[in-house]
Parts: sequence; C-alpha cells; structure tokens
Amino acid sequence: MPSLEVRLELAGAFLGGLSRSLEGFDHAAAHREHSWDLARSLDLRGFTPCISDKRRRKVVESILNAFERELLPVAAEGYLEMGVIMGDYNDANVIFRPNEASDAGVASPEWKVGGVIDFGDMVYTWRINELAIAMAYSMVSSWATADNERHCVDAAACVLRGFAATYRVGPTELALLRILTACRLACSYTMGMYVWVLGGWISTGHGLVGIGRV
Repeated sequence: MPSLEVRLELAGAFLGGLSRSLEGFDHAAAHREHSWDLARSLDLRGFTPCISDKRRRKVVESILNAFERELLPVAAEGYLEMGVIMGDYNDANVIFRPNEASDAGVASPEWKVGGVIDFGDMVYTWRINELAIAMAYSMVSSWATADNERHCVDAAACVLRGFAATYRVGPTELALLRILTACRLACSYTMGMYVWVLGGWISTGHGLVGIGRV
C-alpha cells in the first residue's frame, strides 16, 4: 500500500471526481433536516451542555460563533453552490484496490481508490461541505494524530490538493474551508459527548484532536 500521505491525496482526487459525477443529480429524499449537515452547525448549540470540560466546550462554542459570524452571511448571499453530497467521506468508507497495468497513476502506480461505500448521509447542502468533511476526518487519521503539531494540517492539505486537482474550489469556498472543517470536528466531538451522556460508548477524544490545529 502507498503511504497514508499518498492515500489521502488519492482519496481527495477520487472525491473530486465523485463530486463532479453528482452534479445535476437530485432527489427529494436528499432535501431533509440532517443533524450532521454542516449547514445546520448552529444546531450543535443545543448539545454543548453535554460537554463537561469547560475548555473544550469553549472551543466548540468559538467555532460555532465563527460559523455564524463569518460563514452564514456569505451563504445568505448565495455565494455557496448547492447540491447533493455523499456526506461521510472518511477512511472507513474508502476502498483501495491494486491498479491494473493499463490505468496506473503517477502518484501511486500500484494502488488506486476502487470505490466508496455508505451513502446514508447524503443530503442537499453546500457542495463545499463534501471537501470539508473529508478534510476533517483526515485530521484524525492515524498519520495525522501521530504528530498533532504538524500532521493534522498536512493531512487536510493532502486531501485538498487531491480534490482541487479533479474538482473546482473557488476562492470564497477556499477561504471558508477552515471554519467548515472545524465545524465537522466540533460536530463529531459534541455528538459523541451527547451519546456518552445518554449512556452509550464512544471515543470522546474523536474530533477535538484536530480542532486546535484547524
């Protein structure tokens, strides 16, 4: 298998192709209220009391405040393209397979992304959310968390680099990626704490690992 850094870039490139394939696709079922839709990030405010650690709760609240202050006005002006996204692009849902001799790539001549699974989080929302979600999950990958000071940001950059090679990322969307990626990490952590408070089991560190580096 190629290094995780290369895999992240290949995964980003595949996601760009998937986003291109989803252009023009629509379905009534995708127009729904979905708790994990980044466009609904302010809904997390109803769950932040579940975060007992005051410092971490303050981090989540600051992210939501930035979302409300900096991103929502841009969205309200219609500057963010809408569409159906896959909505849960992470390493558990990406399948790699050996390359055939005829389709060997430059970045990894021996391996390629063969497909993606789990379309249960598809939703009609801002298209740029697809990339932000993938970048967020890359920041809590094993390679990223091995060195929080550097690899968290490097991992997200690998995904962005691959995605931008196969799908457009406008300057406005690029400027908002930092907030959107942080919102996904905040959502993952906050909802995890909510489940924990209800008596379920979850790794409560998931999400906050990368927030401080976004």
